[in-house]
Amino acid sequence: MLKETENDHSNCFVYKLRAIKFLFGLHVPKLIGALFLILLGWLITWVFSKLTLTSVMFISRMWQKVVREVAVKGVDEIKASHAAVISKKAFWVVMLVFCSGNV
Repeated sequence: MLKETENDHSNCFVYKLRAIKFLFGLHVPKLIGALFLILLGWLITWVFSKLTLTSVMFISRMWQKVVREVAVKGVDEIKASHAAVISKKAFWVVMLVFCSGNV
């Protein structure tokens, strides 16, 4: 009688281990893939954000040169803080588009 009880417990334990292994085998690759896509999306949006910031600052410098040559007064330049805000908005827009495409 005691031997049957031990056998039942060991079978139950083995069954649970197999079930856990099966679940991890199904979900872990999907989780790794999702994390990879999130990191890839973050990298792409970060690069796009930096390009946006550089572009806005370049346009601001070019605009200031044009304004000086034409002698237009009262024209403001794009401040670095405004360029940073534009860059952050571009980051989140691209991130949302990337994430919505992977749902």
